[in-house]
Amino acid sequence: MPTKQVRPSTIEGIKRLAKRIASEKAVKHTAALDEAARVAGYQTFLHARRSLSPGKMPAFLQNARTQSRMTTNDFQTHSRALWVDTINQFAPDGDATLTWDNIDDIVRILTPFMGSNKNHSHFPTGGGFDFLSVRKSPERGCIEFRVFTGTAIIAKPHRLVLERLASDPAQSFLMLELAELPPSIDRDEEIDDRIRRRRQEEVLDLGGADYVEHGSLDEDEMTATARNVVRLFNGQVMFVTKGSIWNGNSRFYNGIHDTGTHTEVRKLIQEISDRLAAA
Repeated sequence: MPTKQVRPSTIEGIKRLAKRIASEKAVKHTAALDEAARVAGYQTFLHARRSLSPGKMPAFLQNARTQSRMTTNDFQTHSRALWVDTINQFAPDGDATLTWDNIDDIVRILTPFMGSNKNHSHFPTGGGFDFLSVRKSPERGCIEFRVFTGTAIIAKPHRLVLERLASDPAQSFLMLELAELPPSIDRDEEIDDRIRRRRQEEVLDLGGADYVEHGSLDEDEMTATARNVVRLFNGQVMFVTKGSIWNGNSRFYNGIHDTGTHTEVRKLIQEISDRLAAA
């Protein structure tokens, strides 16, 4: 029987889930670790390991329980209210579908949604981050999101869609549709194929979109402006609020939003919301 994927909140929990995934799916342990990390809300196991230590509270609850001393329910209520206020800046009432395809407009619309605990952003291949800020990237035609100190996510936007649900505005979401972005570095065929299947690459940016492989430079060759960059090749990035239907269910952390259109995702959320309201 397939494992019910309960969302783990510690590294040890991720490792335990990975063992079950590896056993059931006959996949390599490293692949199982990444899949388990995505269930936990992280992009990869490396990202989870950087963000968590054994017994440490997940990042999405830290402010809620320690800094602001809210209960989880209070935190989620606050997050949903803030999200609706931000949605209403652009779509103040009723059902609405709004689109933008100009890069400056996309940055402008996304900016008020950025910040710790103000959003949770789901990646095309699964997992996600809180995006802290957004701006145009030095890489031509791209935008970049800051996720934590020294790390950025870079993507080439095609279109941004805002879907407002009148019956439950807190379930409203944004979908960033990405244009194709090729790998930035020439690699041997086997490595290139593997990276293309992952639909993203992690590189070192020396400044001004000057990308090199991690580990390719000696320490004395590193620049003060060097930073980690994850470049997304294609797909859709979905933005929701903490405490939303999409953020609250681990099965939505596997990139399912990238398998359909924003209209289909909206229909699914509306159906779930209607069922919950009728229960």
